[in-house]
Amino acid sequence: MLGSIRLNGATSYMAIEGATDSDVFREYVRQMLGPTLRPGDIVTTTWTYYLGPGIDQVVMRTDGTNKQWYYRDGHGSISAVADNSGNVLEQYEYDTQGHFQIENGSGTVLTLTGIGNMIMYTGRSYDAEMGNYFYRARYYNLDLGRFLSRDPLSGAEFSQGRISMPIA
Repeated sequence: MLGSIRLNGATSYMAIEGATDSDVFREYVRQMLGPTLRPGDIVTTTWTYYLGPGIDQVVMRTDGTNKQWYYRDGHGSISAVADNSGNVLEQYEYDTQGHFQIENGSGTVLTLTGIGNMIMYTGRSYDAEMGNYFYRARYYNLDLGRFLSRDPLSGAEFSQGRISMPIA
């Protein structure tokens, strides 16, 4: 299960291996977040994501009641999200650097997602607060058109499926 928790404008992501339910989530909150929470803080589980055969390929998400299906273009970018009946909730268009235009199901242009979708360009998570995409090990800034840090594997030698970092 992949999930996120939003607290005072900050989003925290979590991954739990194997099947989970609301009891597992509540226990996670109690053990991991409990010491940092204050009275009045609101903690909710947002979505459970289901992955397809590709790397990080989200095909569907559910909040326990509603299902939303992801459609991709040839680059792996999310082109649309539809409900369980096939009605388009939002559709997305991107330029070469990842700038996007979102339209709701009626064709109205939105400035940000109205359904809380964070998976967008090349299938990566978009952090609206920072204006960057997260590519697992580093952030990509769409305005600069580049990553904000070096590739953590730069300088690595690849051979027979193994990675080695030479010591200089």
